[in-house]
Amino acid sequence: MRLRPHLPWLLDTESQSLKERMTIDRAKQLLKVQADFGGFYNGNSAKLILSEVQREHGQDAVDQLIRELDLGGIFGFEPGTRFEGGLAMGK
Repeated sequence: MRLRPHLPWLLDTESQSLKERMTIDRAKQLLKVQADFGGFYNGNSAKLILSEVQREHGQDAVDQLIRELDLGGIFGFEPGTRFEGGLAMGK
C-alpha cells in the first residue's frame, strides 16, 4: 500500500480557496510530518512546501528550514537551492 502525502493546504477549489499565508511555523509543522515519513513522494511534498516558503518569505527562510529540520540528510536538499512551483531549481 502506497501512502500519499497529506497536504490539505494545497486544495484550491471553487468552494474553498487558499486564503491563509504559509507561515514559517506552519511550514515547519508540515515539513516535520513529511520528514518523519521520508521517501520520494514526501520529498516532493516538501518541495511544494518550500516553494511556498520561498515565494512568501525568501531564500533565507528556506535555508533556515533546510538546516533546522535536517532536510539535507533526509531528502538531499542543500541550503541555497531555490524552490519554485514544487521544483528544486538548483543554486
